[in-house]
Amino acid sequence: YEDAVAAFEQAAKGDSEDCDIIFNLAFAHKKAGNMEAAIEAYNRVLGLEPTSIDAMYNLAGCYRDEKLYDHAIKMYERLLQQDSRHLSACNNLAYVYQRQGDSEKAVAAYRRVLELDPEHSAAGHMLAALLGEKISSSPEGYVQEVFDNYSDHYEKSLVEELEYYVPEKIRDILLAGGTWKKSFIYGLDLGCGTGLGGE
Repeated sequence: YEDAVAAFEQAAKGDSEDCDIIFNLAFAHKKAGNMEAAIEAYNRVLGLEPTSIDAMYNLAGCYRDEKLYDHAIKMYERLLQQDSRHLSACNNLAYVYQRQGDSEKAVAAYRRVLELDPEHSAAGHMLAALLGEKISSSPEGYVQEVFDNYSDHYEKSLVEELEYYVPEKIRDILLAGGTWKKSFIYGLDLGCGTGLGGE
């Protein structure tokens, strides 16, 4: 993605008002982990094409990921004024309201998601949780969606935010040596599956 950023930046020098180039530059920045540059580029797209649903949606997602919830809400609401049936924007708006602690707005937004898609198991689960309804277990679709969404920043969250250092500590013990060390030929990481043990 760093190479893509460089290529799209070069292309943008040739045509700084080509929305496709700037949009792809924003996407590459996000994938390369430079969220600030991604936000700037998506805002450039909206400066050129204020009604771009894709730019609004991706920009709102950047704000959400950066925990800039007020900005995310404004962008999702702006998008929904243009396309009131945008299911993903509705669902993400509900999530952001929930993260901000605004249960009333989150409930309304999840209900809207269920109006658009009555089979949306994640929205149904979250609505039940917000309303205090008892459920036997989380729906499979909800669990899958949570982990699919978490996968992009899982390792960063695990290491930097949750300070998961078990593989590092095991390595330090092994490097310290001792007579018992020779009895271990193979190692199996049964932890969080990040590959940190292999690294």
